[in-house]
Amino acid sequence: MGSPNPNNELYCIIYSSTAWNDMLSDDIRMLAIRSSENNLDKNISGVLLYHDRTFFQVLEGHENDLHVLYDAIQQDKRHYGAFKLYEGSIKRRNFSNWGMALADIGAFSQDDADLFRSLVDAGPQLGDQSAMTSRIDRLIASFRKAVGAEGD
Repeated sequence: MGSPNPNNELYCIIYSSTAWNDMLSDDIRMLAIRSSENNLDKNISGVLLYHDRTFFQVLEGHENDLHVLYDAIQQDKRHYGAFKLYEGSIKRRNFSNWGMALADIGAFSQDDADLFRSLVDAGPQLGDQSAMTSRIDRLIASFRKAVGAEGD
């Protein structure tokens, strides 16, 4: 999936965190709408999944913009324990038509839902990113299918 990015080319950060409290589906929808509006202004795309107090987000854009956004996300008081599952250069966007798409785990196959849970449960202990690339690629394919981004 990626490598260090010295030229501010297309970049990706995938992270997970835990909400302090359960959030209502309307609150999550509003968060995705506001994020989408803010992200489109900065040429950032991505997808958000919220399930059982867990946030899982894929962010795509220029490296510097994503680092500024991720720093702000880490300061958000609605969640804690943010950790990066993946960070690196990408060849193309996976969610080019979405400032911030909202995915529903119910749209995932059981195997992919289990994969999502295993990645989140393993958290920072996942270790080497290169060992996770195929699992993350499979999860991104599930996100693309869930939000109708397969034709992007």
